[in-house]
This record gives sequence, structure tokens and C-alpha cells, in this order.
Amino acid sequence: MRIPNTNTLEAIAETARLGSFSAAADQLGLTQGAVAQKVRQFESDLGFPLFDRWARGLRPTAQCLNFLSKVEPALSEIAEAHKSLLATEDSNKVTVSTTPSIASRWLIPRLSRFYLHHADIVIAIDATEKLRRFVGPDAIDIALRWGGSPSGQVSSQVILENQLIAVASPGELKQTAPSLDQLKALPLINDGHKFWQQWSTHFGITLPSKPLEFGQTNHAIDAAINGLGIALAPKMLVQASVEDQKLVEILPTEYQLRGQDDFLLLSKKDGASRAVETVKKWLMEEAKI
Repeated sequence: MRIPNTNTLEAIAETARLGSFSAAADQLGLTQGAVAQKVRQFESDLGFPLFDRWARGLRPTAQCLNFLSKVEPALSEIAEAHKSLLATEDSNKVTVSTTPSIASRWLIPRLSRFYLHHADIVIAIDATEKLRRFVGPDAIDIALRWGGSPSGQVSSQVILENQLIAVASPGELKQTAPSLDQLKALPLINDGHKFWQQWSTHFGITLPSKPLEFGQTNHAIDAAINGLGIALAPKMLVQASVEDQKLVEILPTEYQLRGQDDFLLLSKKDGASRAVETVKKWLMEEAKI
């Protein structure tokens, strides 16, 4: 019987970890059909299934788990060996994965300050909502994310609290003094986190209108800047727009909402390069500004 290639082994490992072909496909950047085909072909070669099929997903069999306990360390070693081959070329390249809103509204505006002192280091920004891995061919070095539960191999540092403030375009308000009455002046704007519902529950205040819905935080903030209403957004993402007077905070300070998830800096616990440590230190310093 032929030995499966690494692509097949990764498909099996991700399917076992995530419980479905579709989730594994998203993680690997493949189609669901491609992942399913790789798994089924290997099962056919073996002559027995590696997964129990359930209505709500796939569950790895005891044989599959035993197989993966031996295979996954080898996959990690292959990935690390590949990374070592590229180490000389990429020793000064640091890949930072974060959400599109954090990238465009917090990280990118600060990069000029970094390159002023560290022109020899290149920061590659991976702006995506998907969580990326710290091992493998497309491994990242640092992640900037809201909350989460990192594994034992990942270091997690809180660099900012998630303070949510209500903001609107000053040109759409009759008066800009912070007041609860301001909530009646314009429509409310939600992003995918639906912060306004959390705010209403926390303060025991009924919302004066049903919020407009935007899937991404960036779009919700842009909607507020363009006068569509009042967005409840992380202070760190709108502070620059407030300072530029594109937005104004419309509620008193006591009505700021403390978000459930803090802003985290995530990285591998061991083996960080000098460049990675330099970027981590800079990010921690920037969070204090």
C-alpha cells in the first residue's frame, strides 16, 4: 500500500481536530470536496474507516487517534525543517496576523514609527478573520486578536482592554455634548459582535431603535464616519478618528462598556527570533501610547 503524502495526512489531522470536512477545508485553504476525497481515498486504501459519520459531524475512531498520535509530531518536524531551510532568507521577516479592522485602524498607521528605527525588519501583515497557526508551511509569528483561548504552546499577553465607546459624525449632531439623549438623535450601528445589545443588557437601558447591521467592524465605523448613525466600537479602533474630529464620543464616560475580550498579543512560547522579539516589544510599547 502506498504511503500517504503530507497533504493527505494534514487533511486527516485537521478533520479529526475540527470535526468536519468543511472546517478542515477552510483551515487548509482547500475545497471541502478535495479534503473529503483525500480522506476517503486513504480509508479505501486501508480498507476501514478512520471516522465515524454522525449527523452533526465526523468523529475520529480510536485507530485514527492512535495513528495521528504518531503522525502529527512528524508533521510538525517536517514543518520546522522546512522553516529552517528558509530561516536565512526570512530571518528578518515577521508575519503578524490580525483582523482587517485592527490592521487598517491600529497597526498600519503605526508602522512608519517602527521602520524609522528598524529598517532591517520587514513586517508582513496577514489581515484576516481566520485564526492562523504558529506551525506549518504558512506559519505566522505573532497574532493580534480579541480574546481567545491559546494552547499550551502559545504565549498570550493582554496589551489593551477592550473599552467600547459610542461615536458618531459630529456633522450629524445638533449638539455634541455627551448625553444619553444623543442615542435618540441618530440610528444605532452594530457590527458582527452586536455590542449595542450587550450595552443595553449591561446598563439596563432599552435601545431607542433597532440597530443597523454591518458584518465587519471596519464597515460599522465607516458608516458612522459617513453619518449613518452611532457605532459602539473599541476605543483603540476609533481613537484616531476622534482625534481627527471625524467622530465624536456621544455618551458620558460612565456609559463606556468594558468588552468581554481583551486585546491579546499571541506568539510561540519558544524559539522566537531576534526580529520577532523586537516586533513584540514594539507592539507592547505602542499599546501604551
